[in-house]
Amino acid sequence: MSDEDAVAFLRAMPVEEFMNDFVPAAKKRAPRQTINFDESSPDPYDVEFALQANGLLPRLCPMAASNIADSSNYPAVCVMPPPKHHEDPWEWGIVWRQVELFMQVIPLECDPFQDPNDSITDRSAHVFEAPSIQARKAREQLEYYADCQNAHAFRTFTFSVTLMSTHARLFRWDQSGVIVTERFE
Repeated sequence: MSDEDAVAFLRAMPVEEFMNDFVPAAKKRAPRQTINFDESSPDPYDVEFALQANGLLPRLCPMAASNIADSSNYPAVCVMPPPKHHEDPWEWGIVWRQVELFMQVIPLECDPFQDPNDSITDRSAHVFEAPSIQARKAREQLEYYADCQNAHAFRTFTFSVTLMSTHARLFRWDQSGVIVTERFE
């Protein structure tokens, strides 16, 4: 990817501010649930099962991409509307135009970003993109998935999640770039 094609990762946004700005308030607040994954990078099937078993996506269908022939072209978990007419979702697989949200699952040490510490008063001077090779690859992978979703879905913005052990980041992608939350547990 050339520098002129690079996505602008706009800033590390506090999670509460991200939720207030971009996610509509629920009419009925769901009980807070903690899902613990013992490994440094949870298995996508564990993520899919946890989302379904805990009722976190009641009107959507999470699908782990690991058993698709070329799973390297798909994120670990894609969340889509449920299939119609009692179809088996694995018969039609992951369809980018129907993906509502994608989830990347990576080890914590591959976190694509580094949050500013509390002592930094001027956050604009902070270098947000982590410099390691693993972090760069994780960012490129995120960009690829977001490009696939946006190229097929014709939306003004999309969301994604990166899961890292017991931590996560939320993303909001649009034409100007992507807003990323600070890492949270």
